[in-house]
Amino acid sequence: MAVAAWHALEEKPDARVSSAGIAAQNGARAERHAVAVAREWNYDLRSHAARQIDAEMMHDSDLVCTMTQAGADSLRENYPAFVEKTRVLGEFAPGELRARDIDDPFGGSLEEYGRCATQICSAIRGLAATLAGGKISG
Repeated sequence: MAVAAWHALEEKPDARVSSAGIAAQNGARAERHAVAVAREWNYDLRSHAARQIDAEMMHDSDLVCTMTQAGADSLRENYPAFVEKTRVLGEFAPGELRARDIDDPFGGSLEEYGRCATQICSAIRGLAATLAGGKISG
């Protein structure tokens, strides 16, 4: 949903954005509720296929955002050469959402996906503003 939220932004810096998971099952399709939420942003997740992050993706990325601190810690442990480019997406959210984990709604209700989407959108807007301001270097 984070990639869909990025593409839904009207104003954003030019960036290549992709999705991968730490415990993703390669080839798994997006959950139906994630597809429904993304559709509200005019983004089609029906053809999305999950993939697990690997060393090549870490190397090729300027910034890697995780949904949770535990996810960031896992990547930092498994890919120590890329510690500096690993951040928690919630760090970019304003106010009370800042640095809070964004819980995975996998298997949850449409309402749970909606709450997660709200958190993701807030963080994505903050990330876009940070990138546009040149506050992160790759």
